[in-house]
Amino acid sequence: MYEEALINPSQVLLIRNNPDTRAECLLKNKSTVSVPCCAMELLEVFCLKHGSTLKGRQDAFRLIMHTRQKTPVLISESSGRIFFPLLSPDDPACIWLCSNEILKCRSRGNSKCTVIFVNGDGSDLDHDARIVSKQMKRCEKYLQILSKNV
Repeated sequence: MYEEALINPSQVLLIRNNPDTRAECLLKNKSTVSVPCCAMELLEVFCLKHGSTLKGRQDAFRLIMHTRQKTPVLISESSGRIFFPLLSPDDPACIWLCSNEILKCRSRGNSKCTVIFVNGDGSDLDHDARIVSKQMKRCEKYLQILSKNV
């Protein structure tokens, strides 16, 4: 795939698709990096580096959480690193956020919000804060369930 050109998943806060089928990643060091693949392909590479497939991770989440839409992806069980989409992953405008890196989410009204990351960086999004909060709760619950199964 694109392993040589890709970044470490532990450094990624947000993944956004661009119209040219490349993804743009906001990193912990507050820089932005463009990668030569779309967000789903990048998440696939992240999963494969940790011994699973994207489909396997999504299927497990769906089975355990009894849900079908906007399925989060657990990258690594050991780190608990999990990314969630704000739209359908099939939507080219889908943005993926790393649940572990979000400090809080503030509503800006008119279905817009600002996500504040643990590193102090913020990102203005054209999505309702309730979507972000709901996805974060789902991710937290999933990780709790997995930790009980150990």
